[in-house]
Amino acid sequence: MKQHITFEEFDSLTDEHLDKLFNLMGLPEKKIYVSEYDVNIGRMIGVLQHKYWITLEQDKNNSWHVVLYEKEKITLYHQFHVAKPELCDALWEAVKEVL
Repeated sequence: MKQHITFEEFDSLTDEHLDKLFNLMGLPEKKIYVSEYDVNIGRMIGVLQHKYWITLEQDKNNSWHVVLYEKEKITLYHQFHVAKPELCDALWEAVKEVL
């Protein structure tokens, strides 16, 4: 089971997205060395839970359905389908969406 994002996935973020991600992960600035191993399943759930309620459902084809609800309004924020079998990939798509 994949536990963290790949270097290519981590490297694909813009500076603006890195700043937001570091802020949500509680890191003071992006000068701190962070590897793709630091962006793991637990950290991604933590990033999402700052602002959203999350539902994750894996279907019979091993695809993931991810739904984010805004905590403040209890309204649907975003819903999408990730056609990959790894939970890590589904969470990474959700994190990129909120960045």
